[in-house]
Amino acid sequence: MSELVGRTALVTGGGQGVGRAVARRLGSDGALVAVHHAGDPGAARETAGLIVESGGSAFVLGVPDAVGGPEALVARLEAELRARTGDARLDILVHAAVGVGARAAYRMIRGFEPLLRDGGRVIDVSADRITAPGLADVLGARGITLNTVAPGHRVPAQRSGRSDGPAPRTGRSDVANIVGFLATSDAGWVTGHRLDATGGAFLSPRM
Repeated sequence: MSELVGRTALVTGGGQGVGRAVARRLGSDGALVAVHHAGDPGAARETAGLIVESGGSAFVLGVPDAVGGPEALVARLEAELRARTGDARLDILVHAAVGVGARAAYRMIRGFEPLLRDGGRVIDVSADRITAPGLADVLGARGITLNTVAPGHRVPAQRSGRSDGPAPRTGRSDVANIVGFLATSDAGWVTGHRLDATGGAFLSPRM
């Protein structure tokens, strides 16, 4: 636990599934993780508890979309970060909420842009959304990278031995590992990309 020590992260949809795996990975790497939920506080508290039990730091951030919209979520996160760290800056934004369209994801990212620290990381986890390439260019002026990680529509809790491609079916921890890399300084020159995280499921069938 060292790569992300001293950094802050927000994971939307962090209460379950891939979002939970991502939140736990960032927490294990040392980040202070805000676990967001839009209606399931119990799941978010469980995720935060798992991070803390493993020696990390996390808190729950719950503002339903119907109450104040993205602006309320930004204001709540700003207040929480300032109270916990003395600074309201966000280093890593991971948008892993399911059932959110591309337009809403774009609004979410732009809403948090003022809180993002120069050199920060934005990672969209979605099998369907395609983040606007122009946004990566805009954020790049501040050294902020923006990438999309695209797992399959159904991501099992762990890898299985069966495969539709050259690698075993991707598990949630595999997706989290990719996000974990993109959140580090080593990925500073990777931006504007959509990374296939299906283990090769969409490659041509093997003979």
